Amino acid sequence: MEDQVLFNIESNLEEGFFSIYAGLRMLLDHESQWQIEKNKDQPKEKQVFSLIGAEAYCRIQELKESHPEMVASAELRYVSIYKKE
Repeated sequence: MEDQVLFNIESNLEEGFFSIYAGLRMLLDHESQWQIEKNKDQPKEKQVFSLIGAEAYCRIQELKESHPEMVASAELRYVSIYKKE
């Protein structure tokens, strides 16, 4: 059986899509930072890899392929909300 992410948001598809995108992106950002910290000063053979981060990345890529315009919009919104310096 193939894994699928299904969502049915009757009230507002754009908000629902953003919630899914933002959750995956937060997970990816967190796991990427964890991996950087964990691998700092480690020889290559002792470095770790985040399977959770890799899965989040894959799901985001799938969304980009199937809904490119919605992902572009969600990305702009995500950056404006969560990536303020």
